[in-house]
Amino acid sequence: MSENKVKKDVQSGKINLSRKRILKSTLVALFVGVIIYFVVLPMIPIFIFWVQFKFAKPEVNTDITKYEEYIGQNAKERFISKYSVDEAIFPKNITSDMNTLEYQMTYYNPWEEQFLSYLTVRYSEDEYKLEKERLQEQGIDEYKGFYCAENEPDNYDLLALEADSNGGFVYALTPEAQDNTVTYVEIIFAPYFLDLNVEDYIPKKYLLEGLDVSENNEYRKAHIN
Repeated sequence: MSENKVKKDVQSGKINLSRKRILKSTLVALFVGVIIYFVVLPMIPIFIFWVQFKFAKPEVNTDITKYEEYIGQNAKERFISKYSVDEAIFPKNITSDMNTLEYQMTYYNPWEEQFLSYLTVRYSEDEYKLEKERLQEQGIDEYKGFYCAENEPDNYDLLALEADSNGGFVYALTPEAQDNTVTYVEIIFAPYFLDLNVEDYIPKKYLLEGLDVSENNEYRKAHIN
């Protein structure tokens, strides 16, 4: 066999070996790409959700001087819209002469934003009359049946109520045994349930009778089935 022939065979073998390596590398890259596209990428949103849910903590504020940061149109950006539920029932601001007895705002965002607030103010006789008139002008939306709510809380009268069949409630209460106090409550969330236990953040006595915003509430079951 001539020297040239041997060289050609060797070169041909090298070329074939190189092609096999390229083909093998291409197949491996294609396989990895398929795994990334169909397995890894779909898992990223799930992983992000898990991390956010795992490490999200409720933000609780009880400092009445920060009221306007969380309530009303002068609030911080993330507290203005609140799923377009109108919270005009709440006072626009807290003046220096207002006797605020209770205040708590809770914000939680494990994936969807949730807002729980209550405020109790004791008014003078004249102020109470004016505030009662303001609230009664806003009216009481139909709310019975929304999230299993059946009635106003025991021993309280509703003065005003904004109800959203998906996003929750904003309302004002006054005790039946009139003492010039008004309690304002908001429970706002994305449909159809709260991740928080509402009774841990709003006293039960202020909650609408029958209200159930837990994950397994009957209202949710009826609307997603």
